[in-house]
Amino acid sequence: MEIDLFSFILGAVFTGALFVLIDRLLPFIGGNRRVRELKRRVRELESKLKKKDAYIHKAIEDLKKQHGREVNSG
Repeated sequence: MEIDLFSFILGAVFTGALFVLIDRLLPFIGGNRRVRELKRRVRELESKLKKKDAYIHKAIEDLKKQHGREVNSG
């Protein structure tokens, strides 16, 4: 009886430790939700950054055009 209980506890601890290792080291197998959420957030922020860069580029081009008109008319 004591050996069975000890074996059960040891097996439960070993299984828990194995699950944690798999979840941390191989998130695509374990399905680590936090890693997936962070990757999704990174993709979202990268797309926003690209849009911002495009807006800045467009604003600079507009300023160049406006400055060129002022030089030509003045």
